[in-house]
Amino acid sequence: MAAGMASANGERDSRPISALPSVQARMLAFGAILVAGISGGLIGYSAVKVGCTGKCATPEGVGGVFGAVLAAAGVAVIAVLVLRAMGEWRTIKEKRQMDIMIAAATAALSTEPARATATAPPPPDAPARPDAPAAPNAPAPPETPAPPDAPASPETPAPPETPAPPEAPADIDAVAPPPPIPPDAIGEAGG
Repeated sequence: MAAGMASANGERDSRPISALPSVQARMLAFGAILVAGISGGLIGYSAVKVGCTGKCATPEGVGGVFGAVLAAAGVAVIAVLVLRAMGEWRTIKEKRQMDIMIAAATAALSTEPARATATAPPPPDAPARPDAPAAPNAPAPPETPAPPDAPASPETPAPPETPAPPEAPADIDAVAPPPPIPPDAIGEAGG
C-alpha cells in the first residue's frame, strides 16, 4: 500500500499504514490488565478467607493467584479486541482519506486543460475591449438578446414564463447520507 499520508500541515508521514495501535493505547491496555489482575487477586484471596477456617495460608494464596490470573486474562482478551478494532478503524479511515485525496487530485488534473483553454487570450483580430473599434476584416458581432424584463417586439412572441420550483420548508435540515463503505474494506475487516 502507500508508504504514508500527508498530515494536516502538508508534511508526509514516513510510517507505513498499519493497524498497530498507538503507544498510549497499548500502555492504557497494559495498565487495565494490571489493575484487573490486582483486583482479581484481592477478590480471590478474600473469597477464600471468608470461607476457610483454621490454617488457610495456602488456600488463600491459591485463591489470590487464581483470581488474579482469571481477571487479568479476561481483561486482556477485551483489551486485545479493543486495540485491534481501534487499529483497524484507523487504517480504514486513512485509506478512505487517501482515496479522497487521490480522487480530488485526479479531478483537478482532469479539469486543468479545460481551465487553460477557458483563460486563453482572445484571437489577435478580436477587439480587446467592448468599446474598442473592431479589426478591419473582423466579422460583425452577433446580436445580443434583450434583457428578460424588456418588452418583446411585436414580431417576436414572448417566451412562456416557467414557474419557479417550490422552496423546501425552512425548518427541515437536509443532511447528506454517509458515503458507502467500499466492498474491499468490508472484506479486509472480516479477515
